[in-house]
Amino acid sequence: MSLKKQPSQRKKAEITQSLASKYFDLEFDSEKGESFLDGLTHEISIKIKFLLDRDLQTLINIFYRIDVSEDSFNEVVHNSPPENVSDNLAKLVVERFIQKAEFRMKWSEA
Repeated sequence: MSLKKQPSQRKKAEITQSLASKYFDLEFDSEKGESFLDGLTHEISIKIKFLLDRDLQTLINIFYRIDVSEDSFNEVVHNSPPENVSDNLAKLVVERFIQKAEFRMKWSEA
């Protein structure tokens, strides 16, 4: 599905990218040829890995502000293989950003 053909998908992508920039200080270029969500998830995963290794408290604060459930966070941290923790946490973040984007779009139409 092309973002150019679907205004609602384009808007959702813009909101999601804006949230990623706000919380993870990302400058994501969706023109890289990879799918937008896969690329965004990868970039967030890199930031999460860095924070897991060097500043866990900051990472926990970000997840709190994003409003990812503590249960989901703990499940990933405790049940994922160590090499997959940052990728799985990034997927949680992107899922939450998409939920927030959908919510914003729903209420902006009302």
